Amino acid sequence: MNKLAAFLIMLVIVLLAGCATHVKSDVAPDLVENGVVLLPVTDRALFTATGVRFFVVSSTGKSHLLTANRLGSTIPKNDGMGTIYLSAFSLPAEEYEFVSWSFIQTQGGVASKPEKKISFKLNKGDVLYLGNFNAIRVLGSGQFRDNFDHDMREYIASYRWMEGLHVKREQIKTAWWSLSSGYEPKVIEAMKSR
Repeated sequence: MNKLAAFLIMLVIVLLAGCATHVKSDVAPDLVENGVVLLPVTDRALFTATGVRFFVVSSTGKSHLLTANRLGSTIPKNDGMGTIYLSAFSLPAEEYEFVSWSFIQTQGGVASKPEKKISFKLNKGDVLYLGNFNAIRVLGSGQFRDNFDHDMREYIASYRWMEGLHVKREQIKTAWWSLSSGYEPKVIEAMKSR
């Protein structure tokens, strides 16, 4: 897919998508009618990390844009380069499916819908951890991973309203999910061995 087509597809998705409500770090969200999704992102960038945007569709067909670029902190030097973003989103209680993702402010296109369905169910009152999306800019690829203990310490320090709440751990397990111009790490390894 050429860059113009990828840009146009992303533009249409952004225009059609409703934005989920970002949960503020200092104000407790409505957990009576909605639930909260915790979606941390590790944006591994050589120079500037700007976050990731996800597109999800609810079981009722409503699209939502989840922009993970809030409350960034630098990755410790011994763990690589980039920024970890702690984002929380208030969404109606429904079932949701991830349909695409992209980096914010960069080239690389938009990821196609994953081959294997990536979904989660959010109930009223839930605070749901989906896993940390490990996005590697130079490869144009990302993958959900379990970083629950570390991420929860960071969330509770940043989102005071979470203290004492039960967080449901729904670890999404995925293969690498690449942008239209991206590569999975195993492809890079195969290229090196030639």
